[in-house]
Amino acid sequence: MVRKTAEYISTYNEVIVFTKTLTGGYCINNDSNNIFIWKHLWFNLLLDASYKDYYDGICIFFKFRQKIRKRMKYFAYYLNRGSFRKCIFSCKPDIVHIHGISYATKPFIEVCEELHQPYLVTLHGSIGLSDSINLLPHEKQIEEDFLHFAENNYITVTTVSSGTKKSMIKRYGLCDNNCFIVIPNGIDILPYRSGKKKEIHALYNVPKGNQIVLVIGSIYKNKNQIQVVRAFNYLPLDLQNKTYIFFIGQNCDKGQLQQQINESIFCDHFIVCGFIGHDELVDYYQSASLNVIASITEGFGLSSIEAFHYGVPTVMFGDLDAVEDLYDPCAVLLVEDRSDESLADGITRALNMTWNHLEIYNYAKKFSVKDMVQRYQITYDSIIKNKK
Repeated sequence: MVRKTAEYISTYNEVIVFTKTLTGGYCINNDSNNIFIWKHLWFNLLLDASYKDYYDGICIFFKFRQKIRKRMKYFAYYLNRGSFRKCIFSCKPDIVHIHGISYATKPFIEVCEELHQPYLVTLHGSIGLSDSINLLPHEKQIEEDFLHFAENNYITVTTVSSGTKKSMIKRYGLCDNNCFIVIPNGIDILPYRSGKKKEIHALYNVPKGNQIVLVIGSIYKNKNQIQVVRAFNYLPLDLQNKTYIFFIGQNCDKGQLQQQINESIFCDHFIVCGFIGHDELVDYYQSASLNVIASITEGFGLSSIEAFHYGVPTVMFGDLDAVEDLYDPCAVLLVEDRSDESLADGITRALNMTWNHLEIYNYAKKFSVKDMVQRYQITYDSIIKNKK
């Protein structure tokens, strides 16, 4: 989503992307924009860093008792300050847009503060509010510490959903002042049902007339795909026989989902597709009857608006942060408690409902990328104006 955001923003601005990972410099050329990826390799990392960057990196290396590989990452993040500082000096940006709060991005924030460089931070979700995100306490604490800093120093922080903003304000005891802004994610709105290329039923040997249910997102604990497998046991027999669940996303759970599927008597009705590129996902959405978001926490739920764009409704839990911005009865069915039986009931009701697919598509227009870009542009202009 960060790359997509950069592409959209570059329609109106010159965009230079600086990543936490080492990369060669190159341009991304599109029809209407140019994005330059800033070059920083190992020798840049080592040569650009100041004595203080090395000192702070060494201090963070010895501060926490973790695996050497993790501590080396912390060390590299602090050395990265030098290359980022050089980028700022060379490019002289009007504004820096930082995505996420973590030990990887904290050095970027520190350089912006050091150089009095205008910046904002976007939270695509909250790492500190979720017990299901596998991070150590000090890795989560960094989010709360920065948000209090932002509140006291009027640093703009955007979130992708109203629920995430409300949750962090309540949990961290923040003031709801003008520095916390909601800018929902957006998508390109194309003509209804355009672009289908593959027959997904045939590709995966799903009998014609059977229903495909999508569960999209990286496969790990927080996305909670395993509960969908358990809930399948509680579907009515006729739906069990004619429903296939497609899990789409990078596998990050060390085979736990696959093990759960293997132990199910309905294992033939679960298909783990792996990572599917955005362009190819069109065919899956257009072949689907339903999209399911079973996440334990969810900042926004991008798959839901992508599904809406193809007239596909979504089932999701009612306690998710994303609900306030996404819910409309024309496109979403909410599950109000988190039992397997309730999730199965929600899926059953959604599959048996008569949905107006054109109305769902029209609802997706509320989340157009054009609106998202305009909101970011207004925010950029305001920050730059206030810093002068």
